[in-house]
Amino acid sequence: MKLYIISTLCSAFVVPGLGQVLNRELKKAIIILASIMAILVIGIIKISFIMKNILNEVPFYNLDSQRLIERLKYEDLTLIYALIIIFGIIWAYSIIDAFVTGLKLERKRQGDEDESISD
Repeated sequence: MKLYIISTLCSAFVVPGLGQVLNRELKKAIIILASIMAILVIGIIKISFIMKNILNEVPFYNLDSQRLIERLKYEDLTLIYALIIIFGIIWAYSIIDAFVTGLKLERKRQGDEDESISD
């Protein structure tokens, strides 16, 4: 299978940044992977603070799904929404970059093979 297809699929469906690893762009891959990890950690911390606030106001034994949803309506979820948008942008960039770079590498490799055959 072609490199640009494999790297694109890996960035899209496995881990953002894996396509860059396959394309041998390790610095870019580390930046993408670190960004994704930072987004996940910040999101988990924010969600834990939200749950702590909810559980401080409503006892756990008295909390059902309806009350939880009702209580979530009053929480500030702006950071969570921003993190989702940033994740989407990084994910899309990772996919597009893996495709474009993989395609360039594939064309370069085919050009090198064509030159060696014609010699």
